[in-house]
Amino acid sequence: MTKYTEENSTMTKPRKDKKPVLPVVILILVLAVLGAQFFIVYSNIMLNGYVKDQQRKEAEALEQENSYQEDGYKVGDQYEIKSTKAISDAYISGDDSQLSDEDRETLGMAKKVVDEVIKDGMSNYEKEEAIYTWMVKNIGQGVSTTVSLPGQNGGDQYTPHGVLSGNGAVCVGYATTFRLFMNMLGMDCHIVHNEYHSWDLVQLDDGEWYHTDVYSDATEGSSEPSYYNFNMTDSSARNGHDWDGSALPEAK
Repeated sequence: MTKYTEENSTMTKPRKDKKPVLPVVILILVLAVLGAQFFIVYSNIMLNGYVKDQQRKEAEALEQENSYQEDGYKVGDQYEIKSTKAISDAYISGDDSQLSDEDRETLGMAKKVVDEVIKDGMSNYEKEEAIYTWMVKNIGQGVSTTVSLPGQNGGDQYTPHGVLSGNGAVCVGYATTFRLFMNMLGMDCHIVHNEYHSWDLVQLDDGEWYHTDVYSDATEGSSEPSYYNFNMTDSSARNGHDWDGSALPEAK
């Protein structure tokens, strides 16, 4: 019998193999690289999708803006919004040589009003109010109280020439004449319209836009301005007006 000793006891213990550490580390690194590449590709796809979506929205907004017709639009299929840019440009430049005879007459009448009511040092708000007040006091409603009634003809009461020479106007006449004055005085102004009515959207000293409907305030039955429809925000204007505001500045 072999005697058990401390020396030969070590020979009876089984040997344990070491785990393959390096292949596991390599596998983890490969998976990490693949995961990073997948994340980059996925991020690029999402980013490209977002950029394309934003470009599509911007293109749609631009198309909507370009499709909004101001000059040339016929309110009530009868009263055309006429451009007054040549007249206001001639006033600002002091050169009316390129104007037609009618536009030159319009400029002369408008200039008399400006000389009468506009004073040195006025703010744009004060200038706008002076023109608004003059129009309410001096321009009547014209032959009709609404342009949507069939069989009624406003004659030349929808152009600034007819409005200033005849002192009568339908809503388009008020809107185009008011815009002419605002542009002559250096203010940006749009004519807002729907199928049956039109009014103005003017930008003042604070950089904000405001709705002003001279026609509606001039038909209140008083020669004094009521200010009911003067310098309205979008929210207040919506109480009595309806329009597509997608292509127009916000009046906040």
